[in-house]
Amino acid sequence: MLVITKVLTTYLAFYAMPQETVPLATDEPTSLGQDTGALPEESAPEWEELPEVEEEGWSLDLGFRNSGLSLGNSSRWNGFRLNFVDRAVREVNGLHFTLWKPEDNPSFELNGISLGLYGARAARISGVSLGLLASESSEFTHGFSLGGIATVTGDADGIHLGGIACVTGGRLHGLGLAGLAVVTDRDMNGIALGGLAVVGDGASRGLRLAGLASVNEGSVTGVTAAGLAVVSQGQLSGLQLSGIAQIANQGIRGLSAAGIAMVSDADMQGIQAAGVALVSHGSTRWVSLSGFTLAAEQDMLGLNVAGVSVGDAAWNPFAAFDASRTLCDQARGLQLAGYRIHVSRLQGLSAAGGLIRARQIDGLAAAAFTVAHERTRGLTLGLFNYASDLQGLQVGLLNYVASNPVPFRLLPLVNLRFR
Repeated sequence: MLVITKVLTTYLAFYAMPQETVPLATDEPTSLGQDTGALPEESAPEWEELPEVEEEGWSLDLGFRNSGLSLGNSSRWNGFRLNFVDRAVREVNGLHFTLWKPEDNPSFELNGISLGLYGARAARISGVSLGLLASESSEFTHGFSLGGIATVTGDADGIHLGGIACVTGGRLHGLGLAGLAVVTDRDMNGIALGGLAVVGDGASRGLRLAGLASVNEGSVTGVTAAGLAVVSQGQLSGLQLSGIAQIANQGIRGLSAAGIAMVSDADMQGIQAAGVALVSHGSTRWVSLSGFTLAAEQDMLGLNVAGVSVGDAAWNPFAAFDASRTLCDQARGLQLAGYRIHVSRLQGLSAAGGLIRARQIDGLAAAAFTVAHERTRGLTLGLFNYASDLQGLQVGLLNYVASNPVPFRLLPLVNLRFR
């Protein structure tokens, strides 16, 4: 009966519309004096298109007041709803099952469980959404979503799993897991696991694991691990592990380890270790370890150990004798290097296999060659020790103090000067 009523309504609405009268072609000349036998092209009447009406679709409803069992494209339903293709659906509360890829449903709100080949294509989902191929919502998904290929949503709260990708246009709070990538446009709080990558445009707090790379526009706090690289435009805080590199624009804090390189545009604080190079454009504090070179533009405080060089990132064996070239303002604490230590001011205990070079040396410095372009205050040990001015003792094969009287400037074994 419902189908017959809709057909009659459509029929009457169409044929009741006033139609424009189209003049017939005549044998009389036109206004231009030409006998064309047809209307001029520019004067042909234009038909007005019927306004598009949102289709609610057909459905067989068994129940009372939009509740019960619905077979078809019902717009609003409570209970069990089964449809082939969803179109212009507004609200479903209960169990929703769709067989094929849904069309646009910009106002669809689903509360309950959705099952299907593509899952629900809704604006808002609260509950469970399972799609053999995909699960999709434009505004948010609260609860659990699973897509064989991808889970795509606005904000996401809960557990969201995608065979290839888990993508949120907003925040992710909870668990995001994907075979290839987890991608968020805003903050990420909780756990994100991506087979290849975890990518976020906002801040991140929690656990991030990626097979290749973890990349974040904001700060990252918690545990982050990636097979190749961990990159943040903000600050890295907590535990960070990467197979090749770690890069942060606003500093690194906590425990960090990189297989090859670690680079920060701001301070590093905590325990940092890199297989080849550790470079900070700010300061390093506490413990910094590098297999090849360790460098900072400002202060290096604490324990600093490098297989080759501490203080200067440039690899040039003769740069240590260049007084105009220094990278680190100050190194204070314990500095150990296989070849050289090259800073502006050196305080504490320092040892290098080849060369220690600084403007000022305060404390104990031991190397094959020690060079203080301005002053040494303390004890230097080496084959050759050089100081512009000395307040302390030099012990070595040859010892040179430029401020001493001429006969006492270059002395073997021991040289000293106290003021």
